[in-house]
Amino acid sequence: MPTGFHTLEVDVNIKDIWSFIHEIDNWAHLSPGYVSHEKIDDKRMMWTLDADIGIMQKRVKIETKVLLRKEPNKIKFEFNSLTDNFSGNGIFHMEEITDNKTKIITNVHFQAKGVMGPMINSIVQTILPKYAEEATEKVVKIIKEEISKTK
Repeated sequence: MPTGFHTLEVDVNIKDIWSFIHEIDNWAHLSPGYVSHEKIDDKRMMWTLDADIGIMQKRVKIETKVLLRKEPNKIKFEFNSLTDNFSGNGIFHMEEITDNKTKIITNVHFQAKGVMGPMINSIVQTILPKYAEEATEKVVKIIKEEISKTK
């Protein structure tokens, strides 16, 4: 199963990270390939993404469900494609190092199924770590910008 894993230590209080990241609307647009999203309820969203895995470019619709929100440090989720044969899950986990330093861990798992599944999985394994890193870095950048506006 392809996995994207990224760890980052940032000079931001864990509560400031939580106040941003617990609301998916704050960062959904930062996802790679983002086109749009619609919040169905507090736990479910529909996403439209332009997937680009090199040999294949395709617009996909994904339902994402939040499985756990544990303040101030954890969000677990799962996703299922409504247009293609793939699913996955992930977690955002924060660990307080000091009052103003936090470790952010992003971990995403992806599983394509069907005849093309093995080929798609091998390609996704090469790009998913980069996507996890980019998404984490973008979230941190926005959080820092928001904090600097309030000072």
